[in-house]
Amino acid sequence: MEEQKDKLLDNYRQSHEYETEDSLDGIEATYFSSNKGDKPRVKKRTILYFITGLLFAAIFYLSGLYTPVIGSGPYLYKPYGSGHCGNSSEEATKNGCIMDLIPGGWVHPDCYDKELETEFLEYGDWHWYADPWGNEELSQEHMRRTGGPSPVYVSMEYHDAHCSFTWRKLHRAILRGTPIDSQIGQYQHTMHCSTALSIARDAEKYPEWKAPARFFNVFTSCELPQKFKPPKKMLEGNGSKMGY
Repeated sequence: MEEQKDKLLDNYRQSHEYETEDSLDGIEATYFSSNKGDKPRVKKRTILYFITGLLFAAIFYLSGLYTPVIGSGPYLYKPYGSGHCGNSSEEATKNGCIMDLIPGGWVHPDCYDKELETEFLEYGDWHWYADPWGNEELSQEHMRRTGGPSPVYVSMEYHDAHCSFTWRKLHRAILRGTPIDSQIGQYQHTMHCSTALSIARDAEKYPEWKAPARFFNVFTSCELPQKFKPPKKMLEGNGSKMGY
């Protein structure tokens, strides 16, 4: 009985090894022989798919459907554009715009960074005046509701904080992939603030810096940062001097 069992197991091992080797060889032989004639066709098909994919990608990009992703996280650039707030506080209010005290202008809600504006208002003891002598002070509520006269007078400290906070607002919009108002989005405003903050506050050399700063009524549109066009001088490579 034991001898028959050993013999049976031995026959099974031999049979199994033969079938395994034969099946592997058969599979490989069948695979390679069946694909020998298909290799040029597969290669051509792969190239065709690749070229087609490139064409679709080019069409997708050129049509403006693609916009770059900035950083990691959930913030993606999406196609965006809004109309102008108008030419008066009444029109701006009717168009749903908000007086943003960082740029000192009317902006669309999508371009309003309430969190940053709150920080700006808490940053200093700010006052707004209807005259350069500070005789007629304007309340924050009045500024928020009407935008104030044009111009509104503020301290130079207010203007400096305005510049630094507009840069922060622009940077936050870039990182989040959100739109920015056309006042801050324009490169000329960045250069204005850069020049103002770079000048030494020498009272004899720059007496105008002792005077109050003026903010004129500004009515903006709302657009993604990368949609704003750089100045012509920058495109021509003449932007090395202060001012561009």
